[in-house]
Amino acid sequence: MTPYFGYELSSVPAALFKDNFMRKPNKSQLKNMLLKGINTAHAVPSHTVCVIDGGFFLHKVKWQPDVTYGDTAQLYINYLKKYYGGPGAVRVVFDGYCSGPTIKDHEHVRRSGHCSPDVVFDANKPVFKDQSAFLANEVNK
Repeated sequence: MTPYFGYELSSVPAALFKDNFMRKPNKSQLKNMLLKGINTAHAVPSHTVCVIDGGFFLHKVKWQPDVTYGDTAQLYINYLKKYYGGPGAVRVVFDGYCSGPTIKDHEHVRRSGHCSPDVVFDANKPVFKDQSAFLANEVNK
């Protein structure tokens, strides 16, 4: 029996949770560990295609004040061209989630406190002032 008491005896490991939510991961630390020992000085082959997570990408480009959604879309395209070489060299994937419980539920609840209303937009409409609140609403994505 002694070896079994070396583990936490709770249905929810305390080390993974804080204030009833999962702790936020330190993704930059994970990236550093994954890249340790990899020589990044080599040139990337010309036939390489980069795949980018759409959720990450939506937050990566900072919106400019007093512009339209069409202008903002162009900012995203310019970002891809600058850092990934343009449309042929990159794919942005928006995977979404099915209805029902998901691994992101805790993060969605955490973000819902500063969420914008649903926004119906077109290319000529001015952008919503608060980008993070806009993107916190799943309908707006």
